Amino acid sequence: MLAIIRMRISIARLLFLVFLAAMTSACTIHANIPNNYDVTYPKDTEKIPLRIGLCLDSSIDNIDLPSTPRGGLVVHMNDSLTRNAELMVKRMSNIVIVDKRNVTNMPCDLKSVDVIITPVVTSMRLHLLQENFNQVLDFMISIKWSVVDSGGKTLYVNTFIGQHSCEPYRPLFGGKEMAKECVQRAVEGHFRKAYEGIMTTKWWSQAIK
Repeated sequence: MLAIIRMRISIARLLFLVFLAAMTSACTIHANIPNNYDVTYPKDTEKIPLRIGLCLDSSIDNIDLPSTPRGGLVVHMNDSLTRNAELMVKRMSNIVIVDKRNVTNMPCDLKSVDVIITPVVTSMRLHLLQENFNQVLDFMISIKWSVVDSGGKTLYVNTFIGQHSCEPYRPLFGGKEMAKECVQRAVEGHFRKAYEGIMTTKWWSQAIK
């Protein structure tokens, strides 16, 4: 009798998973990522005593990223990356000039600054996986930050990764909000690491000399 009950429970779980998979494939969830992240930066950090130019490539705006290998979810990054890059760099110096390029690989027009900071997205991944009876949503973003002086000499280069996983991911029960939270946590983690990495190396001493 107990074996029959267990078998019925297993069959019910299997049918439920099949139902969820069918509903997910039939209905794609779209999650719009806001730009009002709550990034906690270190307090009382020394300002960089230079005029900083932030060179932003508009190609990293409005990225639409579908989930793999399982479909059913698309996150829309909108202007969340460029907006938060601007907010982060403005914490580094009292003088920050922002130039947003409309064409990829075109040089920024930043002539009245001492150094130019440029972020470039090197990788972005949205994984939706099945583990046992749960779906797991995992988001990863990698951005390379480079700093050059007015003569084009490289003063600093580093790549920082932000990653966050959310489970169990239930697309039919708050899936959109969970996707937004997962992406936001990963991006917040990236900017926190990038700020600390850029500010703790004291690379600007080379530019002051």
